[in-house]
Amino acid sequence: SNIEGTGLGLAIVKGIVDQMSGTLALNSAPGQGSTFTVEFPIKVRPSSLLNVTSADRQHTPQQDGGDASAHPPSNTSMGTSLKGPEAHEDATDKRQHPCPILLADDNELNRFVASKLLTRWGFDVKEATNGKEAIEGWQEHGPCIILMDVQMPEMDGIDATRHIRSEELRQGIRRSPILALTADAEESTFKRIMGCGMDDRIVKPFDPPALKGIMDRVMAQFMAANLS
Repeated sequence: SNIEGTGLGLAIVKGIVDQMSGTLALNSAPGQGSTFTVEFPIKVRPSSLLNVTSADRQHTPQQDGGDASAHPPSNTSMGTSLKGPEAHEDATDKRQHPCPILLADDNELNRFVASKLLTRWGFDVKEATNGKEAIEGWQEHGPCIILMDVQMPEMDGIDATRHIRSEELRQGIRRSPILALTADAEESTFKRIMGCGMDDRIVKPFDPPALKGIMDRVMAQFMAANLS
């Protein structure tokens, strides 16, 4: 079949796993594909162990990038494999936005999910793993839309944002929209985020439609400001 998916499956899985107090881990090798492991707590009744088949116990994640159709083993760890976002052309949005996205997050899985979604929507994504790298990325790519995780090693998103805002004023250059990435939806956190110079907040785990709406709005505002 030539029908492509929406590319939102991983984001949906992460949301479900989070609600079940589980974890979703990523092990990726360039050009070979990625293996995702889901672990969550469950209670197994002794009688149910009689129904575990040898196929359940011998499941091994696929590494060829194909669809994995296997039963999860009884130790609550489940692996599956798929190739990276470059493996398929997505039909969701073929536009190429003129402004790059700088994605700063120290969590590899969060970067993978966000980058996959943004790339499918036509954005050119640059990645950073901490606040210092975010500043370096901003200096290299110029005015851009920045998705900034709040809690990062080396330098957090708050301090990185303050530095960027200070440099924008000192150099007299255009203001880059900065959106906070955070799992904290508290009002006090939102005020702290806005107080350091950020423009809005994106709550993790990512809700694809909400993220798409925010990115379209911010991109339109950024382009309008550059044309004025």
